[in-house]
Amino acid sequence: MKSDVFFAIVLLKDPKSVSVPKMAEFVRTHWADAPSLTELDADPVVSPEGSLLMPFMVNGEPAFLVVEDKPVPEEDLELAILTAWYWPEASQAAEEHRAFAMVVLPSAPADPLEKTAIVTQLTAALAMTSQAVAVFWAKSNLIHEPEAFFNSAKHLGSGVYPIELWVGFHAEPEPDHTITFFTRGMLNFGLPEIEVYNSTRDLQFIYERVFNVAHFLFEHGPVIKDQETVGTNEDEQFVVTIGPSRFDARIKTMQIDM
Repeated sequence: MKSDVFFAIVLLKDPKSVSVPKMAEFVRTHWADAPSLTELDADPVVSPEGSLLMPFMVNGEPAFLVVEDKPVPEEDLELAILTAWYWPEASQAAEEHRAFAMVVLPSAPADPLEKTAIVTQLTAALAMTSQAVAVFWAKSNLIHEPEAFFNSAKHLGSGVYPIELWVGFHAEPEPDHTITFFTRGMLNFGLPEIEVYNSTRDLQFIYERVFNVAHFLFEHGPVIKDQETVGTNEDEQFVVTIGPSRFDARIKTMQIDM
């Protein structure tokens, strides 16, 4: 799909459990500032590939659900499942799906954060009103338990960004018993990825600090400059270096000396 098309995937036991009216009602019920959803009288359309297209309108713009009566290929989910440290049952849940549905916004707001918020609300609503077993956030290779996805998504609009749904937080142990920690998905919002190399700190300590920095960037944008410091208090200041990732020189990163 084109990069300006925003979508998310819900893994399903039964494709017949998908309902646009139920999804729309769930959105209206659970978010005070929910996008305006208009259900269309048009019947679902079957594409030449056999996909079922269920159209509706979001804030006056076309959107649709794409329902596929087949599972997502295993290789597409493999990395997401492998790195889902926050959901040990991800592999077992994914094995239960027999179909999937995509929430698609082909023409969405220019602001990637606004786009993502709308797709997140629609996806959470779809997951909670269908026979969903998992949510696959393909843009960042993340897989989530449906209820956990909704529990994070329901805070949208209250000034809290559920970035754990959109951004992967990954840790790798090094041979010298240090930890390298990095994000993937920040670039989707025009923000640098965050990386910590060879830290001797506790993993929970690293995760909390990196998460806080990521949330700060979502709130304020990429305002932290090279050689500035970040920290939770005056006594805890870590120097930041802006530069290419050690993993991939094409990726712009904020490297925190922690």
